[in-house]
Amino acid sequence: MFHPENLSQRSIRVLHLLNGEFFSGVEQVVATLVRHHRGVDPKVVCLFDGEMARRMLGVFPVEVLPMHSRFDIRIVRLLSRYVRHNGIALLHAHNIRAHLVAGIIGAVTGLPVVVTIHSPSARDTTRSWMNAFNNRVERSLVPWTTAWTTVSEKLGEVMQRSGVPSARLVVIRNAIDVERYSGGNGARLRALLGCGDQHLLIGTVALIRPRKGIEILLRAVSLAVAALPDIRCLIVGDSENSRYIRELLKLRDTLNLADRVFFVPFSKDIPDVMAALDVFVLPSLFGEGLPMVILEAMAASKPVVATAIDGISEAVLDMVTGILIPPGKPESLARALIELATNPERRKAMGVAAHQRAMTHFSAARMATAFENLYQDILQSA
Repeated sequence: MFHPENLSQRSIRVLHLLNGEFFSGVEQVVATLVRHHRGVDPKVVCLFDGEMARRMLGVFPVEVLPMHSRFDIRIVRLLSRYVRHNGIALLHAHNIRAHLVAGIIGAVTGLPVVVTIHSPSARDTTRSWMNAFNNRVERSLVPWTTAWTTVSEKLGEVMQRSGVPSARLVVIRNAIDVERYSGGNGARLRALLGCGDQHLLIGTVALIRPRKGIEILLRAVSLAVAALPDIRCLIVGDSENSRYIRELLKLRDTLNLADRVFFVPFSKDIPDVMAALDVFVLPSLFGEGLPMVILEAMAASKPVVATAIDGISEAVLDMVTGILIPPGKPESLARALIELATNPERRKAMGVAAHQRAMTHFSAARMATAFENLYQDILQSA
């Protein structure tokens, strides 16, 4: 493992390279890092003209150098020119495509390359051939990568088993602006949804894709209705797959949940969404590193019901800050919801413990400092 030294006063110019097609966990990590860098002069380049550039407009500059296909080699020339023109000292990649491009640029320019693994490439999608291809590409980049970081200990173990040398691997957990999620106002949203004090409003926020297990959430709500007639469910997020969202809407109607389950697009007002909820739920089936959204819910003092997969258990302490359940089991999720619904004092205590844990272990300043120390250590060792 790396043992970073303290930062000097020298400002390091780092290029964060990512897809940027959506604005989900990876993009939020990069945005959080950029806002909290102190010893770093960050630059951000996206390989897609997507949500990242649009959401960050007026917040910080995002350069878009679009790749028009997976094999668009023009990006090498464009990015090499960008790196030279902007005096970049180190490349930090955040997706498999960005990692491949950064590896090539690093080989061409001699710059060090850091990659953050946000989720396991071998279990990232429902397409086995794509997972196998991405995993092979990732392994091939070991010689071209100066340092690997993972967002959880569990993911670090996965990367070591896949061939990443422990001497080039460091765990830097995801983190958030805890204060931003502590002061939301959920009254307006609850009113819009017709939720009074008697209603239990549960919900999730996610890029809606099959691995998120939203159908499990719908089935759990259906199972819980008999015991919890006042349960309501809010699902916030955009979909990368229109067919999947149509299937979810059809399932909602088949289960007679149209008046209980509300799908809404992603909102910038996530603190208000979290404030409106009584319980946050993440029923993911696989492919999670350490979800930012769980940390946001914890910061908002919400108990979390989530699947015990990958790095989730490094954030959620079972029966302390929430309840961990097995993936793909709507019956288990329904039981957890009923337990929390019928124990408001336990709900409140878990929320308080969750907020304290977010403050102590998952602050954005801590994450930014860890990365800056890593960058400095790499450059001093070069």
